[in-house]
Amino acid sequence: MTQTLAQIESAIEQLSLSDQIDLMERLIRLVRQRAVQPLASDEDLDLMAHDPDVRREIVAIDAEFAPTELDGLDSAL
Repeated sequence: MTQTLAQIESAIEQLSLSDQIDLMERLIRLVRQRAVQPLASDEDLDLMAHDPDVRREIVAIDAEFAPTELDGLDSAL
């Protein structure tokens, strides 16, 4: 463990349990935000939306699942 980490750990030990929990939750949130990369950017989605191959595939998928739209289930569910 580096000296910096040891100092941080020592400082955290001085906090109340409630403050330690709050700090950990904030750190977890920050790490998750940095770790999670978007699957596609808006530009990528726009390119896909205008790609003829993607559009043909969407039409094929819609046609394949069209019968399920008539299954009697309420779309509001």
